[in-house]
Amino acid sequence: MSPATFTALVPALRQAALQAARAVGADAETAEDTAQDVLLRLWLMHGEIDETRSPAVLAAVMARNRAVSLLRHERALPVSSLPTADTTTLTAHATPEELLEHRDLLQWLEQRMARLPSSQYAILQLRHRDQRTTAEIAALLGFTPRSVEVLLSRARRTLIEEMKNRERL
Repeated sequence: MSPATFTALVPALRQAALQAARAVGADAETAEDTAQDVLLRLWLMHGEIDETRSPAVLAAVMARNRAVSLLRHERALPVSSLPTADTTTLTAHATPEELLEHRDLLQWLEQRMARLPSSQYAILQLRHRDQRTTAEIAALLGFTPRSVEVLLSRARRTLIEEMKNRERL
C-alpha cells in the first residue's frame, strides 16, 4: 500500500480501532491509546498491507487484541477497597482486633489473587467485582464460555486450597 493510500485511510482505520477497543471494554483513554498504537504499527507495515483485503478489519483485530492484552494485565481495584456487606457490618460493630484481623485477611487474599495467572485473575475480577455473566466475560476477553467457566473454577479452587492451607497453620 502506498503512503498516500494509507494516509487517506487513516480516519477509517482509527475509527475501526477505537470501536474495537471500546467493544472489549476499554475506556476512552485506553481506546485512544490503543488506536494510536495500532495506527503506528500499521504505518510501520504499510508496504506489506494488501489493498485488496480490508485494512479496517486488520486495524480492528489488532486493536481488539491490544486492548484485551491491556485489560488482562491491568490489575483492577484491590479487594480491600471493594465495599461489601461483611465489611460494612464489620466496621460498624467490630473491635479494633477484629478490624485488624479482617484487614490482614484481605491483604493476604489480595496477595494470593495477584499470584493467579492473569487470565484467571481477570475473570475472577470481572465475575465478582463487576458482576459480569460468563457470556459477557467470554466476549470481553475473547474466550469461549466454557473456557471462562474452567478458568473461574481453577481460580476459585486455587484460592480455596490456599485458604485451607492457611487455616492449618
